[in-house]
Amino acid sequence: MRSFLILSLAATAIAGTLAALHSENAVGSTPSPLAAYPGFGHDSAGDEARFSHEALNRESLIAGCMNESGFRYVPSPPITVDGAVTKQQLWALVEQDANRQYAKSLSPERATAYSLALAGVPDANDPGLDRIGGCIDAAHRAIPGVFAAYGALLLPFEQLQAEIASDTRVVAGEERWAACMRDAGLAFRTPRDARASLDERRNQARSQTELTRLRTEHARALDRSAACEESTGLQAAISSARVEHESAFVNRYREVLERYRD
Repeated sequence: MRSFLILSLAATAIAGTLAALHSENAVGSTPSPLAAYPGFGHDSAGDEARFSHEALNRESLIAGCMNESGFRYVPSPPITVDGAVTKQQLWALVEQDANRQYAKSLSPERATAYSLALAGVPDANDPGLDRIGGCIDAAHRAIPGVFAAYGALLLPFEQLQAEIASDTRVVAGEERWAACMRDAGLAFRTPRDARASLDERRNQARSQTELTRLRTEHARALDRSAACEESTGLQAAISSARVEHESAFVNRYREVLERYRD
């Protein structure tokens, strides 16, 4: 069903978001204490590898749960995508999922029973759902996952990012970075703004030729951004601010971080 796939995609998106965040806010030679806790982007490759392993284990739990409920369910790895995949291509992947095809083959009554067993609701495709139950929920409770602490501390973590972004060292560094980018004919306020704008343009490509051209422009702009971050001292400013603010974050939320550490 689509709702389960959306959960997998959402978790994958978290990994991508955190990887992008720490690509911009690079950690320098002084390690942040938050790096000791998985799921916050300090080891994005490790986090993604752990997520994939956990997702497969959850899929096995879901399959067993669904089989006990009298339904067929095929464990499958989470869908992983990159920025070059369009929404149409993404949903084409969703449509090809064996479990979605199986659910679509059922009678209306059996499809409802399938959805109740899988997600705890009559229609797992309902866009208004605010929570998922059933076998999916049971699997996530059994294996909270690498991003569990991130999810539990989402609001304070977002506040942490705002504090880092507004740090006077970072603000001054971004002003120098913006001037460096303007020298190359690129008008952006921050590296994050540059990435968001470039990604949006790339995602609006209407043909493969246009996509190829935009991807080339995207890569060149990011190379310039990285060079400006280093030459203007922005990387060092962000690293210094990040270690300081993340240390305070760990001290404040250590109990929660330790709860989800293993």
